[in-house]
Amino acid sequence: HRERYQFAINKIQKRCGEIKPTVLDCACGVGYGTMMIADQVARHAVGMDIAEDAIEVANRCYKKDNSDFRVCDLGNEESWNAALTDEVFGAIVSIETIEHVEDAEALIKRYAERTDFLVGSVPNEVFVPWKKEQHPFHFRHYTRQQFTDLLGDYGFKITCWATQYDKIP
Repeated sequence: HRERYQFAINKIQKRCGEIKPTVLDCACGVGYGTMMIADQVARHAVGMDIAEDAIEVANRCYKKDNSDFRVCDLGNEESWNAALTDEVFGAIVSIETIEHVEDAEALIKRYAERTDFLVGSVPNEVFVPWKKEQHPFHFRHYTRQQFTDLLGDYGFKITCWATQYDKIP
């Protein structure tokens, strides 16, 4: 995951240059990725996760002066709105998150309401077929076309594809 966060940071730096944006890190877990974002590229980084115990660890171990952590169920619109109020972001990072939300379209719509720049990843259905017994916390995996269509429906344009096997400078 650290390499995926570094990939996201590089993409944000390339897009924003010297301007440091506010960045939302969805499903941040214990927060090490949010800390990386805060250290390297963000004016302010917000990490959100459904697990209260993970957010407690994040606040204890990875909080910076320019970051904060919040409990949020990304699949629940009320939780999302309570966690974010009216904030908008220069970028949203969503690494291996979307497949955990039953209504992915609603989540992508919420992302699009808060940013026009998303760095995200999902399991590739072609290489990691979805089976409930093997992935009990996933609702589905995506082919490249399915993910492109999902993002495109809400105005996101794909500018880069990468797999865990690609060498990214």
